Amino acid sequence: MIYLISLFVLVLSAILFKMSAGTLDFKRMNLVSIIFYKDFVLMTFFGVLLIATSFDIYSNEYFWGITGHVSEQSRYYGWLSTMYTFLVFPIGMILANFIFLRKFDIKKDIKKYFFSPTLPFISLKESSIFFVLVCALIVSTLAILYVFAMIGKIPILYLFSGADALFLGQLRGDAKIGFSGIVAIRDIIAINFTLLLSLILYAYKLYYKKGKFKLLFYYSFILVILALTYNLEKSPIFFYIFGLLIVRIIFYGYVSIGKLIFTALIMMIGVALFLSFFVGEDILKALLFRVLVGQSVAIFQGFEYFPNVHEFLGWSGISKLFASLSGEDLKISGRILFEIYNPRAVEIGTAGYIVGLFNAEAWMLFGFLGVLLAPLYVGFFVQILHIFLLKNKKTPIFIGLYAYFCIKLPLSGTIATFLYPTLIISVIVFVWLIIITAKILNQKYNWRKY
Repeated sequence: MIYLISLFVLVLSAILFKMSAGTLDFKRMNLVSIIFYKDFVLMTFFGVLLIATSFDIYSNEYFWGITGHVSEQSRYYGWLSTMYTFLVFPIGMILANFIFLRKFDIKKDIKKYFFSPTLPFISLKESSIFFVLVCALIVSTLAILYVFAMIGKIPILYLFSGADALFLGQLRGDAKIGFSGIVAIRDIIAINFTLLLSLILYAYKLYYKKGKFKLLFYYSFILVILALTYNLEKSPIFFYIFGLLIVRIIFYGYVSIGKLIFTALIMMIGVALFLSFFVGEDILKALLFRVLVGQSVAIFQGFEYFPNVHEFLGWSGISKLFASLSGEDLKISGRILFEIYNPRAVEIGTAGYIVGLFNAEAWMLFGFLGVLLAPLYVGFFVQILHIFLLKNKKTPIFIGLYAYFCIKLPLSGTIATFLYPTLIISVIVFVWLIIITAKILNQKYNWRKY
């Protein structure tokens, strides 16, 4: 029965997603369709279905974080809340369309946006933009050097030196959880701004094909690899590669199915080989349990441990600001799950965060009310952002911004980012600072011809 209901919900969710986005065409993937295929189907649906039907128990398999730790009741509640999220999230997007667009035909508008030609933002050679991007890359470089200085080492070098799994786990924990520097410099500038810059520069590389922007992109590519591997996580690299593909899709208006399948296979094989080589896992299990099941553990542990073992976090789980107003410290739900599930791993410094679709954190923060309202709110928020991106002129800068949000919106992670969207706002402000600074330089020094 769970299989039939889940399949029905998935089909109905796809219909609602298509209504909200206008298209779910693979050849013209947009922000909404990527969320559906990546966050909802690939990273949530299959894992939730396997866990809800107790596949691990009946097939005598072991699901990390689930088998022997999550009851049948929690499996059912986790599945039920996820099915609800699959239906209500796209309704939130449709509601945003109705309020902000009215006569706006989103299918027609997406098609128009994707097939319109890419244009330079200010001048033919974009000299002022180039100068600003060079300065921005210098800032990113300094931020990355600061991160490695605070860590005291370059973790990726130890990864290829044959260090044992325990040492690598502790190194990952020290870099991510035990970071002694300013977290905002690491998260906002070193990681996210550098990633955004590289996507923008890749769009400029496609536009100009040769010359100064091409060299700048290659330099940014190296910076991104260093920034994304500071804590030895594997998935950010593959999402970055996917982001480059999104830039190409928006720039050219579409991508062939063959190239899309080839890229997907390369990414899947890369993830599997990486896990098999460095973690010593069977390739099939690496794909099945790490990519599928592992991304849904928080959904079921959340119902298992909250509020039975730990009280609901409330606003103290949103940000340091809200937590301080309540006289408490910030409580990160994914970290608390790890502390309950495996306190030993936390003690020796190998634990990170346990993740799941945003409905998991909605429950751990606010209980039933969070699960009820979160999908509607997040869907509404995402569609407003999507409308904003489609309304901008199709230039390399906004192509890069569009691709950034396609790979960085944390649907499979946290709802806190949408309740206190400082990072999202910071990225948009950063883009406008680039534009405004370039325009000022262009007017002051008469770079319009260059």
